[in-house]
Amino acid sequence: MITLSKNECRIVDFLIRHFNSHYTIRNIAKELKISPAGAQKSLKKLESEKIVIPERIGTAVVYSVDFHNKVAKHLSTFILSQDFTEKIPDELSKIKKYALLAIRLEKEILLISTIGNTSRIRELSSNLIEYNPVIQLIDEFNKNLAGFDKKIIEFIRSGTILWGEYHLVRSIKDRGIP
Repeated sequence: MITLSKNECRIVDFLIRHFNSHYTIRNIAKELKISPAGAQKSLKKLESEKIVIPERIGTAVVYSVDFHNKVAKHLSTFILSQDFTEKIPDELSKIKKYALLAIRLEKEILLISTIGNTSRIRELSSNLIEYNPVIQLIDEFNKNLAGFDKKIIEFIRSGTILWGEYHLVRSIKDRGIP
């Protein structure tokens, strides 16, 4: 059984959300406002548990989540699920049946769908008063993710994942980059 500290969870969450960038121990420590020694200790533990993998780029060692490891993938899903612990508002709970993934960023909400559910999501999201819906098919989302679309990256980095953590982790894993 793996037991992770709060900082280790924060590091995994950070690396998931910044999957398209390279971060060294020092960069991670600075971004998360933890000591470099603490970040190094946490990353070494995560590396020994095969949750993260180091990669040497020139003289730097950068880290990323090892999405090919089953435990790391499940842990990533769990850590992302801790992002939103409130009750989903009623107007969104109806959409949850049809959308694979929902990420809220300020007044926008990204809703990811399969082909058969898009029209139903559009219909239900027309009733949303508090949010401006951004609806994408899963294939379009995956293409935008692989192409590092700025808006999609902003949703992932700064948004609150309401549901569908598994689909986000799978999309990040399957984008063709380790």
